[in-house]
Formats: sequence, C-alpha cells, structure tokens
Amino acid sequence: MTNSNHSTLQNDPPDLEPTSESRAQALNRLREAENERLGEEQIIRKRLMWLGIVIGATVGLTVGYLGTLITIVDSGIGEFGFKFFKPNFVDGFLRIITAYLIGGGAVGGVLSYLLFTTRAEAASPVRWIIASIFYALATPLLIGFLLPTTLLIFVDFIEGLRPGLWLSAFVETLLGSFLDGYIFMVKILAAAWIGALMFIVIFIATYVASQRLTLPESITQKVPAVVVYNVGAAVIALIPLIILAFGPFSFTTAVASFLTGENL
Repeated sequence: MTNSNHSTLQNDPPDLEPTSESRAQALNRLREAENERLGEEQIIRKRLMWLGIVIGATVGLTVGYLGTLITIVDSGIGEFGFKFFKPNFVDGFLRIITAYLIGGGAVGGVLSYLLFTTRAEAASPVRWIIASIFYALATPLLIGFLLPTTLLIFVDFIEGLRPGLWLSAFVETLLGSFLDGYIFMVKILAAAWIGALMFIVIFIATYVASQRLTLPESITQKVPAVVVYNVGAAVIALIPLIILAFGPFSFTTAVASFLTGENL
C-alpha cells in the first residue's frame, strides 16, 4: 500500500507554473504581433491618405469648373441679352487650376488621414458620411481662399504688375481671401455637394477594388498596385470635367441651369 501510494505520488504531473522567462517570451510575441498589426494599419492609412489626395484634387477640378459656371451665370443673368457661355478652358480655367488642385487635394488627404486610421474605420458608413459633409464644406472654402492669390500670381504678375508692388499686393490679397473663401463657399455650395458625392463614390469604389481585386502580375511587376489604383481613380474622377468642358454645350447649359435655378 505504501509502495503504491509512493508510486502514485511520483507519477503526479509537476506544478506547471509559468516561469518569468516564458511570460516574457509570450509578452514579446504579443508585442511583435501588435506592432506588425499596427504597421499594416499605418501602411493602409497612408495609402488611403494618398488616395484621398488624388481623388480630392481631381474632383476639386470639377468643383472649380462648376463654380466657374455658377459665377458666369450669377454675374451675367441680370444683364440685358445675356447668353450663357462656356469658360475658356485654357485662359479662363487652366491658369488658376492650382487653387482647385490644392483645395480639393488638401481636404481629401486630411479627411482620409484623420477619419480612416484603421481598416475598421474605413468600413464605417458614419465615417464616410462625415467625410462627404466636410468635403462639401471645406473644399469650396479652401478653393475660394486660394483663388484671389492664384489669380494674383498666375494672372496679374504675369500680365505686367510691377515687381515693386508684388509684396503689397500679395499681403492685401491674402488678407482679403478669408472673406472671399466664405463667399465662394456659399455661392457654389450646390456644386460642392456634387463634388462630395463624386469624392465618396470614387473613393469607396477604389478602396473596395484594392481590397478585393488582384491585379495581374504582368502589371504589378512594372507598376505598384497602389499607383495603378490611384491613377485609375484620377482618370475616373476627370471624366465629368472632360464631359463638361468638351462635351455638348446643351449638357453644360443644363447643368449650369440646374445648379443656379436659372432658365438658360
């Protein structure tokens, strides 16, 4: 009996308490896994930021063009015999394209970076609604703030403003730009909502495609996949601008009439 009890005691499993070394190894593994996850999330966050910059900038061009149409109607509708016309694309639009690119791109990039810090947040409908509202308000505000300075640099400076007046003209224009930005935002708010809808739809479609589609190796070996998606999103975002600028005049007139409520 005594031998049996002694044998049983010898066969009992030892007390498996984790040592300090094993606990440290487990913590290190958890820390490494968390750092790897955070690294992946940070990569996605930066990609979303650049995607927001690209889409925001290209959509900003359409917002700017629609804003130009609204300005043409507002400035001429009270004149006798006014006839609506398209703005000159080269002299009337491309010369101040910087304001549209920077305005839309800055807002799109900042929104993407602040709102979509993880993949879970990038899948949140509430975040996308917030992004659309802020894009619709902030983009025309920033474009309106940049437009006077852009006109000064790319029009007045080039067309012969004396260099001695450049600094004073720049300061004066910059100080007045704050009010100009607010006025421009209010005037083209209808166009800004169209821009916000474009921004959100193209952004979501590109993000979903980048997560679910696999590009052929023949393409990714030459160009990184993130570049392909960004370029594709930019091309899609430019289509409405191309149609407005070079498409049928009747279509552009109908869009301007819809935005202003005037019978053109």
